[in-house]
Amino acid sequence: SVGKRGDTWSGSLAALQVTPQKGAAWHLQAPARFAQAGTRWTLARSCFVASGDGALCAAIDWPRHGIEVDAHALPLALASPYLPPREDGRPWLLRGAIDLTARVHPANGAWRGNVHLTSASGGLRNSERSRRDLVAYDNLVLDADVGPQRVDARLATALDGNGRIDAHIATGWDAYAPLDGEIAVSTDALTQVANRRGLMQAFDVERARLERGGASLAVALLDIDNFKRLNDTLGHAVGDVALKTLAERVRTSLRPVDVVARYGGEE
Repeated sequence: SVGKRGDTWSGSLAALQVTPQKGAAWHLQAPARFAQAGTRWTLARSCFVASGDGALCAAIDWPRHGIEVDAHALPLALASPYLPPREDGRPWLLRGAIDLTARVHPANGAWRGNVHLTSASGGLRNSERSRRDLVAYDNLVLDADVGPQRVDARLATALDGNGRIDAHIATGWDAYAPLDGEIAVSTDALTQVANRRGLMQAFDVERARLERGGASLAVALLDIDNFKRLNDTLGHAVGDVALKTLAERVRTSLRPVDVVARYGGEE
């Protein structure tokens, strides 16, 4: 329903359902109240609920305060239909959920905004029967500042239990905008355990813990015998398999709190 009183138009949207070509359908949780007077537009806080789970809410008071968007416990599984298709036709399985707050507000004749996204843990699995994630993360935090010309984003997360990614990326909205920033990865690309940087970070954490509590610390170094001969006779691809197999065996044999790292080469 819509009505006009003086110079103000106001109304309420009783129901609305959005059904994308793929993915979950979304419906309005409760009637949404809106108004327009001159250049001012308002929308009382309204929420869309996904057919699977999760809700995305928004409130608008433009141009006085801006636009606010928030989401709580929004399942990552909602993004599964939009991932690249697999060769076997089966869907990817995402686990985890995100919390999101975002705001866009007027600024000096233009606009500016910020996004804050967190997720306690999550991962990507090959199938429902899989016991382990292909990729897993913990304590993910994404902060971004946005404007008409520029996006400045910072990402930090623990990766696969042993590694870590810290990234800072700045770019523009244009497809040809230059990309600037840095990415520090503490996970070895081949074995998916921590690299030397990740090992030193973990060692610093453990050393600080020891200094506080006086507990003990055990460090072991494993080395593959005749690894050069293996590479020279059977090829580097076989050597890579040996490294990945050793890393996986060690990781599954230790406690979740223990750290496994590739120090260098076959160590």
